[in-house]
Amino acid sequence: PLIIFDRKVELTPTFYLGGDNAGIGVNGAKFIGEKLGGKGIVGSVGVPAYGSVHTERGNAFKDTMTREFPNIKIVKEVGAENSSKEAGLKIMSDLLNAEKHIDAVFTIDDELSVGVLQAISESDLWKSRAESKQHPNRGIGLAIGGRMGGLQPASAIVCLNPDGTINVTVGAADITGVNTSFQSIAAEVLDLSPERINVTYGDTRTAPYAG
Repeated sequence: PLIIFDRKVELTPTFYLGGDNAGIGVNGAKFIGEKLGGKGIVGSVGVPAYGSVHTERGNAFKDTMTREFPNIKIVKEVGAENSSKEAGLKIMSDLLNAEKHIDAVFTIDDELSVGVLQAISESDLWKSRAESKQHPNRGIGLAIGGRMGGLQPASAIVCLNPDGTINVTVGAADITGVNTSFQSIAAEVLDLSPERINVTYGDTRTAPYAG
């Protein structure tokens, strides 16, 4: 079977394992839009080399902003060379120098966001944030979030039960459909219906290595 992880290609895979890229863009837009009260100027930083991840997250962010927060302007969409901290620092520094005012920034990757965060913290805007206290209900803040994915080899323990069902024990937590994906993979390999596959995960003392 052909199993594709994270990025989509022009092939039809047996299984595709990945996060909800469009959902990440939608939730990012809603979070920023609500925090800005529906008004403001934002930027967007992506990584074109990430292919479908870049496209789906960025387009969902832009579409949600346009549809639900028409008074928020996306002043610029820029693409970093890669997702490193250094790339985020450089491209965000350039963005801050080019634009006089930005209320928030959406990025598609967590490590990239660390560099973006550093650029903001070193900017004149952040250093002069004490001046914002002169205005009621206004301020300057930073927020960042992300989830690193394991890229190392992983394993699972597969056991046949007396009733013919299968137990698959993995070390990965069920995030964005991990259990469903493992259930489908095991059913395909063992030529069984997915209903006969039970996927569980344990702690680091009992579960196999998960990457």
